[in-house]
Amino acid sequence: MSLPDTTEYWWGVKSRQPYCGEIYIHIGKICNHYKPESGNTLTSTWLNDINCHACKKLIKNNGNIYGLKEGISPTQQSEIDKERNKFKHGKCSKCGQPMKIRKNKSQNKDFKGCSSYPKCKHTETL
Repeated sequence: MSLPDTTEYWWGVKSRQPYCGEIYIHIGKICNHYKPESGNTLTSTWLNDINCHACKKLIKNNGNIYGLKEGISPTQQSEIDKERNKFKHGKCSKCGQPMKIRKNKSQNKDFKGCSSYPKCKHTETL
């Protein structure tokens, strides 16, 4: 998705509403919030809410309207990446929390340990 001239949207000459709907669907798919089979459809209320909240949030996070060009601002993308990477090393088989790479100081070897340590002391070898 690309915008023809972002300055027209910035100054309010053109409506951002059609692009906001596309952005909502794009972000919703990434975050698994948008499920068309469950009856989630874009209504005019949603578009107005997105126009009020999402656009301003994108502008605030990115500093300008160019955050709309990719459909997501760099700040929001880094938050999504953090969430994805949280379970990069799997889940703890005991408590279900994400596993982290830790270092054994005495043997100088890496291992996977539960991120909820010291509550859960489950470890796995790499």
